[in-house]
Formats: sequence, structure tokens, C-alpha cells
Amino acid sequence: FLHTPAPGTTRMAHSRITLTCRAQQRRNILARLAPVSGALLCIFVLVQCTLPENQPVRAMLEFQASIEISSDIDTVFAFATNPANEPLWRHEVQRFVYEGPVQVGSAMTEFATLGFQRTYVTRAVVSQFKPPYRIVAVAASGSDRQFVGKRTFEPLSGNRTRLVYSVLADPRIVKDVVLVNVPPDLVVTYYQSIMHQNLRDLKALLEQPNN
Repeated sequence: FLHTPAPGTTRMAHSRITLTCRAQQRRNILARLAPVSGALLCIFVLVQCTLPENQPVRAMLEFQASIEISSDIDTVFAFATNPANEPLWRHEVQRFVYEGPVQVGSAMTEFATLGFQRTYVTRAVVSQFKPPYRIVAVAASGSDRQFVGKRTFEPLSGNRTRLVYSVLADPRIVKDVVLVNVPPDLVVTYYQSIMHQNLRDLKALLEQPNN
């Protein structure tokens, strides 16, 4: 018997032949472009490897947490700006190295456990110090990872104080401590949760009956 193709079969076979021809044409084009794309890839890699690591950062990561503490502003400011107290309420901090009273220009070195880095070293200098309302620290001169850490204090009624803790950080710090690229939103959410917990611990310390 003569085989009569089912309706649409001829059209489908023609389509498959057309797709096969187009695929072959694409392969031929890619084969011709392979040497060019390979050269471009090599140029791209060379450019990336020769770019200075401290090239300008376009967008800093922003972190912020706040809390209300049942203690007067002078007490909260004095405790929360004393480098010796940092390991008591910021649990990622191993130790702080500093000299003399805190003032504009004071240099500090923080040793902290961050991500996969058991000891991440941060060197900072105080850029603003306005008791009992504000302290700002920035990356020390020569640092290739920029950041700004700010703590502001606001007196509230009932002998209470609002503390706002904010940080602007070079996004490359994330790669330093996590060792892989992580979505910025995930990093912000995670670190802000740590900041909130630290502030809760600070509140507990300052609201103890003996304080």
C-alpha cells in the first residue's frame, strides 16, 4: 500500500529540516567567530587582572538598626562610645586596640570574627565626636576597603535614649569575609539582624539595676 502522510507530517518534517539547517548555519558562524571571541575573552581577563583592586566603588552597602534604652543619654553615650566595651555587646568583636581618650583623630583597630574570617582586622579613625549626640568613624588612611560607622543618640522623655547605629560599607568587604559573591540584599538582612541583636544586648547591659 502507498503510505499517505498524516496531515501536518510533511510540514513538521520540513520544519525539522529547516531548524537543522539553521542550527548548522549557527554552528558555522560560531566556528568562524571562535578565534575572535577567544581573543576578546583573553583581553577581558587581562583587563580584569590588571585593574587596581582599590578602584572606586559605585555603591556602598547600607546597614541600620536602632533601639530605645531606659537610661539617660549621657550614660548611654559614655558606654556605647567606649572602645573597651565593644566586646561586651558586639559579640563578633574579639578585641579593640586604641590609645588615649576618644576624640576626633583617635585611631582604633578592631579584631572581629566575620563570615569565614576568624580574625578580620579593621582600622578606623574617629572623624566626628560630639558628646553626647554623635560619634562617626571612617576607614583609616590607606585602607582600600572604605566604610563609615555612625552612632547617634537622642534623648527621649522618661529618662530614655534612642540609639541609631548605621554603617556604610564597601561591598568588597562581603567577598573578603564570605569568600564568594552574595546578593547584597541577603547580606544587608543578615548583618542588620546581628546589629539588632547587639543593640538588644547593649540595652540589657545598660538597664541592669546596678547601672
